[in-house]
Amino acid sequence: GTYKVEGITDKLVDFKHIGDSGTYYMSTGNDGDRHHVRIGPESRRNQFSLYRSHEVEVKLNPGLTWDIDIDAGAADIEIDLRPFMIDEVTINGGAASMELILGDRSDNVNVRIETGVSSVLIKVPESVACEVNTESFLVSRELPGFDKVSKSTYVSPNFASAEKNIRIRFESGISSLRVLRY
Repeated sequence: GTYKVEGITDKLVDFKHIGDSGTYYMSTGNDGDRHHVRIGPESRRNQFSLYRSHEVEVKLNPGLTWDIDIDAGAADIEIDLRPFMIDEVTINGGAASMELILGDRSDNVNVRIETGVSSVLIKVPESVACEVNTESFLVSRELPGFDKVSKSTYVSPNFASAEKNIRIRFESGISSLRVLRY
């Protein structure tokens, strides 16, 4: 299926499900001053069908600070977090195609992506320093403008002195990773 996180809402979260692969639920809860939102399928399908499809679209409230945790198997994942304050993004995927766009509203953002076979594009703003750590079996890296500081670590030139940082940890089997500055 396709999963999109983009757009804003004045609610805590707004989501819709499009397709014929079953229904999705949204549940919310509190843990002290933290709110939890969980969105997922009502049940697992027992049969694979090429004719079943689904798309989930999620909009978030820009007035909150978010931790995003996505667990998806074979999926197309498109996430645009430019309007939001983000502390952490965690994505676990199997065979996935991902595009993640990060913004500059937060001082420190930690991103952790674990995949099997995937194609991952991450866009980070020029105004925020970035460190990329790749612990992967076979990964094709495209990191223009980054300096290699060790076998698996790359940093933007302004990383040591910047006030705002994005740290990306990427673990995968066989994948391609592109981190582009915009």
